[in-house]
Amino acid sequence: MKYYNVTFHLDKEMEETGIAYLQAVYIPQMLASGVLGAPLVRRVKAFPNERGLQEEEEKSCSYALQFPLSNEAAFPAFIREESVAIHAALGRKFGGRMLGFATLLEELEWK
Repeated sequence: MKYYNVTFHLDKEMEETGIAYLQAVYIPQMLASGVLGAPLVRRVKAFPNERGLQEEEEKSCSYALQFPLSNEAAFPAFIREESVAIHAALGRKFGGRMLGFATLLEELEWK
């Protein structure tokens, strides 16, 4: 199984607004084409340091959305066409207060 992983980094004061946008707008748009399935949603946590949580986690938060590929053959066109527009709209709404990067993950079966 392959997953389209998008990790977002948000300013802490934008967390509630950012999550609401991801749930109400971003995820439905990403699912609309049928190329991706419903995502696994993960909070990215900082490693503790000698004072507890990393200082960065006090000022910001990160979330990873892992969408399984439902139609691998259509995925390259989805990335070139639909995904670009969806991410551009997110950038216009949040500017530098919500940034993301994407990777393609492949699930391995280790023996």
